[in-house]
Amino acid sequence: MTTLKVLADARQEILKAEVAALLHNLGKLNNTFILHSAEDAPSDSKYHFERIIQPQWVISIRQAEIEIRSLASFDLALKLLSDLDWGTLVTAATTIRAALEQRATTGSPPAGADGMRRWLFVAIEGISDAESALSVLCAVYGACKLHDLLLETPSPDQRYPYEQLPRDDIQFLLDTRVNIGSEYTLGELITLMWDEFHIRDRKPTDTGDPITDERSRIHNEYSRRDALSRWIGKPTFLPRYLITSHGSVSGLKGGVSKQLKGYVFSASAYGCEASKVPSLDALCLELLRKLSSAIDKIGVSVELENTVAGYQELTNLVGNSLRQALGDTRRPDNDITLQDYSASIAALYKASVAQAILEDHFVETNELRWRLLHVSFDGLAFWGQAHHVTDMLGRRQVLEDGLNAVRDILEVKYPLGNEVYCDEHGSVFVVPDVGNLLELKDEDSESLKKLLEDDFNDAGVQGELVPEIKVSDPYLGKKIDLAGTLQSRRRKNVPRPDVVARWWAKGQRPENAEICTVCGQRPVGYVEPGLEKWVTSQKAKDRNVCGIC
Repeated sequence: MTTLKVLADARQEILKAEVAALLHNLGKLNNTFILHSAEDAPSDSKYHFERIIQPQWVISIRQAEIEIRSLASFDLALKLLSDLDWGTLVTAATTIRAALEQRATTGSPPAGADGMRRWLFVAIEGISDAESALSVLCAVYGACKLHDLLLETPSPDQRYPYEQLPRDDIQFLLDTRVNIGSEYTLGELITLMWDEFHIRDRKPTDTGDPITDERSRIHNEYSRRDALSRWIGKPTFLPRYLITSHGSVSGLKGGVSKQLKGYVFSASAYGCEASKVPSLDALCLELLRKLSSAIDKIGVSVELENTVAGYQELTNLVGNSLRQALGDTRRPDNDITLQDYSASIAALYKASVAQAILEDHFVETNELRWRLLHVSFDGLAFWGQAHHVTDMLGRRQVLEDGLNAVRDILEVKYPLGNEVYCDEHGSVFVVPDVGNLLELKDEDSESLKKLLEDDFNDAGVQGELVPEIKVSDPYLGKKIDLAGTLQSRRRKNVPRPDVVARWWAKGQRPENAEICTVCGQRPVGYVEPGLEKWVTSQKAKDRNVCGIC
């Protein structure tokens, strides 16, 4: 039976994978991105913010039957289709080659991988074994794409982030490795994740059957087929999960109005544009120079307490920098900081990777789903059980400490996902689509739900309330219903029955004690070990409260 221990054992790998998700848009923490996103941007050049790492630094092709560097894309495709050992796919490969040769007699063959992809999709039309045809298409396109990248040379009209980043400052991206099913460096993940390295096949959505059409639409939205594994010698689930998480967040609003260069503003949630986006280049370099040592604190086996502290340091470091930039400069999307954008993607990616570890296999990207776990209570009612402002602040702090304890379990101790919402009534986390999540056991056979309740209580609540902990139904990435989860939360505080029984047991409570006028739960005059020496039962009785209050 799967236990939480598998997550604890993979803790460092999951947290490093999360770092890749946080940094994959680092090319936007750059003045050139702001310049080229403006309405009056230079028309003679284009900025590719995705290329944080020069592709030649991270792409290593295993020895294949054909050296893919040596030919133009079309000639390479024909040679692959005829000379490779396709096994059971040989019929599809032969048919595709014939279709390409036929089309080449009436038009000029494409020069690059993107054009080759369009020709390949036309070539597989009408092939009865569509699955085999797509498998061949993916492999041939992957070779053509890698061919383009390995021969790519910077041109004056193309700009890339890596041109402005010293190699020494990004070396940690090439050295830090994530090993979950297969091994990738951070640099490989954030380079090979983009849609240009995968195939998004399309199913018809006009069959006339609403259910079939909706399934096809979902497949088309989330499908990313492997195109590289034959050439790089390892599965591509990790980069494909990252682009699927990215796609689940990207474009949810859709900016429509560009700003002018030199006058790019960030907006508040209410649309107020009070400040311009600052200069970002120095900020990016400063972040990169601090990241290597910060990652080291989560990337080795250390005590859990130190890992929690290192994780918080790392996320604060990244967050403080990314918060200065924008995920999109166009209005109205300019109210979303690069931190908001990247953290949302990282939460989805972390949960999807955790699911693969828990289930010991990767599902295809169009099968990925996520759930929301909420920890809820009536915070305002709990605060209000106080006679003085200082008491109210103390009760508020107790709830914050309890939620922080829950967050440390779900984000670090057993890294299942991340907190995506928090208010005075609790927290909400993105977690994997695992049906029995709350029943998973730790090394001591305690369920996850029990662990969360106990750590919340031990932070200072002392049994006065048991938070409601529930997991939602599964959602597609773009259909996650946070608002519905918030509306469904319980707004009633229920104390722990076993603790209440202990408070009121004979010998524990004073004779004929009434209910405390502050907490409304413990007996007046009740005291327990661990309280300050000056707290006595008689003093509590004189104030008509329990010793704890």
